[in-house]
Amino acid sequence: MFTTNINTISIPATRYGKTVADLLSEIQQHMLEPIIDSGKTWQLWSETEVLHYLRERCSRLLLETGIIQYIEQLEVFPNTNTYTLPQTVAELSRIAFSGSVLFPIDDWQIDAIDLTQYVAPQFYQSPTTEQNTIELIPTPNVSGNLTYQFTKSTPLESPTELSTEDAIFQNYLLPIPFILTWAIKYGVMADMLSSVGEAQDLERAEVFEQRYQDGIDLIKLFCGVS
Repeated sequence: MFTTNINTISIPATRYGKTVADLLSEIQQHMLEPIIDSGKTWQLWSETEVLHYLRERCSRLLLETGIIQYIEQLEVFPNTNTYTLPQTVAELSRIAFSGSVLFPIDDWQIDAIDLTQYVAPQFYQSPTTEQNTIELIPTPNVSGNLTYQFTKSTPLESPTELSTEDAIFQNYLLPIPFILTWAIKYGVMADMLSSVGEAQDLERAEVFEQRYQDGIDLIKLFCGVS
């Protein structure tokens, strides 16, 4: 597992050289589509559709493997125990209050522990009624910083933001190490061939889906992710 500042998407000493345009051009070659404008024009699919598949597969790979973890901080105030995290937080890996790691806790455990002995939070709980909200337990009596490590849910912009008129379409680097982008490629092609329409080919889609899963398994094996 690797960590990174919220403003970066790189694992140190790892090559990131595959752009959105590079990967889509490769997919066009596999799909026998014309390669005329770096992955913008498609005959059997729409640009928005393909970019949606690409974004979703990037998200899935990062969530299923956890190889890239983002870190962010927010300020904690005395007598305030509920905090809302950004909507881009897909899965929390670690939470710490002013350097001390907090542990998840449930209602049964809360009832069994004497929380009056603590002046700073020792645990946290995620309410089921409010998405991306956490409660610090016990309520802090002092100010501090809450540091949380997480997997990001949207490593790529939305398809509308990755438009043909925007130069970012050509140059945006995939937030995946170069050596692993083949797994994303096969995942996108599996989605393309699974979609209802003239290009549907479920037999090939199944093969491509297995290649994507092979990539997931390899990443977990080499990175020691369970």
